[in-house]
Amino acid sequence: MFAINKKRMLYTIIMSVLILSLLSGCKPEKEITENPSENEVPSDNEVPSETNANDSEEEVDDDAIETEPELDEEDDVEELLVYYGDENAERIISHKIEVDEVTPEVIIEQLEIVNILPEGVQILEFEEQKENGSYALHLDFSEEFQTQLFQMGTSGEYIIINSVVNTFLDAYDADKVRITVDGMVLESGHAIYDDYLFFHEVD
Repeated sequence: MFAINKKRMLYTIIMSVLILSLLSGCKPEKEITENPSENEVPSDNEVPSETNANDSEEEVDDDAIETEPELDEEDDVEELLVYYGDENAERIISHKIEVDEVTPEVIIEQLEIVNILPEGVQILEFEEQKENGSYALHLDFSEEFQTQLFQMGTSGEYIIINSVVNTFLDAYDADKVRITVDGMVLESGHAIYDDYLFFHEVD
């Protein structure tokens, strides 16, 4: 009887040791289960934080890009050198102005302002041509131009003719100009202008 109880006691001890061993082996797994947050792999929802940072940097870079400066409208103007007589009508002087575009009509308008051409005079024909290696102009005025010359003395006619010639030659960088009135040779009370006229040097 005592031998049977001894066996049962030994069996109980062995079983207890086995159970304790099993329980101690399962403990790490239990710890992992109890603290899942420490062992979880970051989910896809957590990744955008890094992406958002990159997006912010890109936005800053875009803002840092300088835009091209707008063209100033004043860059489109052209310069025109207008010749005319001084207040004593003794010599030819000039001044520079800015215009939107250099055209025969604009030149006529500016010569009217400085009293070189009479009000109402018109350019009936304007031609540019190459002639024997030279750049030549042809101006055909309305009759008001000739009428004005007939009313001038020698010095007044000299200033009018050379102011017109210089202003047009300078504006178009031409070598010579021929002036007619209503398609006919220009005549005044002092001269006949049947040939080309050239730039007149001024002081």
